Amino acid sequence: MLEELDLDLSRNEVYRSRRLTEVGWQAWPDMLRDALELHEPKWLELQSKQPGYWISHETYRRSGKEHLKAVPFDAAQTLAESQFMRYYLRAVSRRAMDDHRQLEVVRLKQVQQSRSVSAHLLGSPVAPAQLLDSLRQNQGIDPFLHIPPGPNSGLGVIILPN
Repeated sequence: MLEELDLDLSRNEVYRSRRLTEVGWQAWPDMLRDALELHEPKWLELQSKQPGYWISHETYRRSGKEHLKAVPFDAAQTLAESQFMRYYLRAVSRRAMDDHRQLEVVRLKQVQQSRSVSAHLLGSPVAPAQLLDSLRQNQGIDPFLHIPPGPNSGLGVIILPN
């Protein structure tokens, strides 16, 4: 996971949430590194909730007009979990490639309401190189393989036995 983070840092491609303030963004890469190396997503979420790290409101467009709304209360959790999961999936993909094995989509976290796309993906085989490439090329947005299929999906992959 750390090698993948270092790759993104060297390319200036670490995902930057528009909800982080400049102060939050400056702290994010170090917090992310610490979480990937020593902790888990919940730790990253809690560390990122420092005062001044998040904007309080954001703009959105509806019917051609700009509106203001509060940033969702779970923005820190969503960012922490999604970014941790993306680096985890990249590391698992690399390991599967090294071992010449395939991946399978599984539920790694229970969710209250499963999306239909998630149910459809469960049990699907995944080529590790294709998943790795998808995750590297689509920072912060759904990769073209739709794994994971959006934030808080609970889906991930496991390496299949030979």
